[in-house]
Amino acid sequence: MPKATEKSHKTTYPPGCKELHEGLSTDELLKRLKLLARAFQEMGQDENSQYKQLTLHIASEFFLDHSSKDVRLLIACCIADIFRIFAPDAPYKDGHQLKVGSHTHAYNTHATPH
Repeated sequence: MPKATEKSHKTTYPPGCKELHEGLSTDELLKRLKLLARAFQEMGQDENSQYKQLTLHIASEFFLDHSSKDVRLLIACCIADIFRIFAPDAPYKDGHQLKVGSHTHAYNTHATPH
């Protein structure tokens, strides 16, 4: 699975969203993920092609296995919307899709309100 810092292609973010990377504090990462989650919630299926690299980036081990449960929950929310946006063709393939789906299912079934 790719690392969050690997960049073979330019990652495009929705308007108003800032870059996500490993050097951010957890608080700053949460702020940025909240904006990204909202952008994905409001996104339609016709807007998916320009954000494929971003969808792969946020599904990296750094984000999926982050020490903060709040970060992992926001990533799961983003990924759930990504599946909706890209339906019926998810941007994740093979084992990567299985890992992403497992994380999303785990957070959606065990999430508790704040």
